[in-house]
Amino acid sequence: MDTKTFVFEFKDVEFALVKSGGFSYFEAEILEDKESHVKECLEKIKNACKEMGIEIFQDKEFTDLINKMNQRKDRKFNMREQTFEEIRERFKEYF
Repeated sequence: MDTKTFVFEFKDVEFALVKSGGFSYFEAEILEDKESHVKECLEKIKNACKEMGIEIFQDKEFTDLINKMNQRKDRKFNMREQTFEEIRERFKEYF
């Protein structure tokens, strides 16, 4: 999937603002290697999102968005049927 991503950190949470065609969403994460800290990290993410006034997707909302994004014919390409130059011309904003 073609995306433009802008990454920043807020309250020790890494956020990525992602745009793909007419769709926009965010990702939030904390890298943690101890499973015992996962709940604490999730709370930190939820609190940072709440403070910024952004809502976290529910599972069905996320699945629906991904399905809609995957169904966009205007964003698909096939490297077996198109040259790299054709793809690059179509997706100029990424090159």
